[in-house]
This record gives sequence, structure tokens and C-alpha cells, in this order.
Amino acid sequence: MADSDGSSSSGSDYERSDPEASDAEADSEDEINVEFDSIACTQDDFHRMKPLLTQLIRKADVDISSIVDVILAQPEIGAVVKVVPADGPVTLAVAGAGGAAAAKAPAAAAEDEKDETVYSMTTLVNLRQHKKVRGIEQLLKWIADKCTADEKGRFNSLVEKHVIGWLVNERFLNLPPQIAPPSLRAVLADAKDAAAEGKPFKFDYIMLVSKSVEIVGQAGGGMSGGGQAKRQAVSEKLKTNPEDEAFEHKAAFTATFALPKLDENVGHKQYRTVMLIPAAHMPAVVAAVDELIPTDASKIQSL
Repeated sequence: MADSDGSSSSGSDYERSDPEASDAEADSEDEINVEFDSIACTQDDFHRMKPLLTQLIRKADVDISSIVDVILAQPEIGAVVKVVPADGPVTLAVAGAGGAAAAKAPAAAAEDEKDETVYSMTTLVNLRQHKKVRGIEQLLKWIADKCTADEKGRFNSLVEKHVIGWLVNERFLNLPPQIAPPSLRAVLADAKDAAAEGKPFKFDYIMLVSKSVEIVGQAGGGMSGGGQAKRQAVSEKLKTNPEDEAFEHKAAFTATFALPKLDENVGHKQYRTVMLIPAAHMPAVVAAVDELIPTDASKIQSL
């Protein structure tokens, strides 16, 4: 179902702004009750899934459409998250995909009979099986070209010698992170079941492409010649998806690179970190994610 224009990811970010801009909005009549539900993707989701991949593989010559086609061809692996409208005027209860947390939706959503937006997607793609797919081939080249010389050699060697599953774990910024632990458990269980049936979902390594932003601030330093305190610029890289920290701790390979800014005068500098985690370590990763993002039993409903 690839677009006729073979669209790439060179477009702008499609991350939704945080609707929790102020406490005053909490009492506004411009908010509605909604639920999130985790379901298998369908062909109708083609254009709804592309923005999530575009925000990950930004400013790159990668055929996103062909990658979405691969994902749509394996709906039994992983899921997408959509909104299920509910009656009532104010708060948002997040359920389904194990995710439930306080969040808010603008009244504009109520004007639609049915919101079919894909807010999150989690799946696994066999990179060896689909290495001749244009988008997968371009993705691997994009990563390799962004690596240092040493990293490039190691990355290409691992891809050549091992069966690697690319974990696509993308969501919009305003979706609560509590959706991550059950989504990860579910996609790994799907892959295990598929492998037991002889399908190509048994992997040596899991690859994750993690997003992060650089936050620049100022901290106090020493004293200047005039006796005034000097301010020093400090920066910190923060991961967009907090669960990615658990993956990085178990990674056998990592490579981090900066992305060109869409506008040099706007926004934080963005980075991507490519991680390869031995598949045998994934149970420990999921356990670490559970610790990192605890789910409140009073708010979270499991899949």
C-alpha cells in the first residue's frame, strides 16, 4: 500500500503537543472523557501509522511507506493504540494496552464521530527477512552512515551475521508512559507465539532506535574577576520514551548521533541512539521497565 510518491521521512515532526498546558484546563468544558484501546492494525491505518515512523526517522531518505506495508502485513505482531470515545464531560481515563493515567483531550475530538488516529504503535520487524525492502535497506544505510567508522563496522557486522528484530515502539508525546510495560510484554509474547508456529520471529538481537532531546540550561560556576558569580552552560540529554533507559543498560551495541534541526532557531537539538540488545536479555529489560515505570493498579488496566 505504499504511496505512489514513495514518500520518505524528510517531513516535519508530527509529535502532538501536550494538552496538559495548564491547571485551568482541567476544569474546562472543552475536555471530554476518552479511553485508549490497543488493537491490531488494519490496512486503513496506513496513513495513520506513517507520522509515528516519520517522527522517529526524521530528515532521512527512507521510504516510510514501504516499512508501514511490512508492518501491516503482520498484524498478529504487536498493536496500535486508538481512542475509544466515552460519555462524560471532563477527565480522560486511559485504559487498554495497560495504559491508564491522567490526561486530557481537546473538545475538537468530540466533534468527530470516531477518532481513528493511531496514537501509539508497537511491533517487531525482522530486518534479515525484509532486508531487500527499500525502506529497510535505506534505514540500515542511514544508521550506518551516521555511525563513526568503528561503530559502522560493528553495526554492519552484527546485521550481517545475526537475525535482528527491530522493535518499533513509538507514541505521541502526550500519551502516558504507563502504556509501555504491557505493550512491550505483549509484542514479545506475540513474537514468541509466532516463532513457535515456525514464523520468522526468533531473534538474536533486538534493535531499538531511541529518541532524545538536549536540554540546555545554566548552572553557577566560579567567581569572575569582578567578584560576580559566573554562569556556565550545561546540557542534558533526555529520552523521549523513559523506558529506553532500561534497553540501553542491557545493550551490546550503541551509537548516538544528532539530527539536523528543522529550524535552527526553534526547539531543542534532537538525537537518536541505536541500540542492539541480545534477545536473551529482553526479560531483564522488561522487568527493568516495570521498575522504571510502575503501573498503579488503581488506575491501570492490563490488556
